[in-house]
Amino acid sequence: MEITSIQDILVLLLGLGAIISGFSVISSINPMHSVIALVLTFANSAGLLILQEVEFLAILFIIVYAGAIAILILFVVMMLNIKLVELVDNTTRYLPIGFIIGLILLTQL
Repeated sequence: MEITSIQDILVLLLGLGAIISGFSVISSINPMHSVIALVLTFANSAGLLILQEVEFLAILFIIVYAGAIAILILFVVMMLNIKLVELVDNTTRYLPIGFIIGLILLTQL
């Protein structure tokens, strides 16, 4: 793969940023950090859409997803007042089931 232009570099950076922030959405222990990573994922995806000259979908991602859904999730998390101890306890309980499902999906790929 040969990188020849600035657009190629931007695609690689935004794609890598979307993958890293998407992974941090599901791996973050604190729900607030997870919502912030979700907004960052939407911003990186919107940047990729702008580079592909699909500006309407990019603006739609920012307004609808980052503006409405992420803020809604943020308010629900703030109203629920989730304790971090309960989150850690629940993740260790479901870890073997998640590992088995992940192996099944990996074998399907």
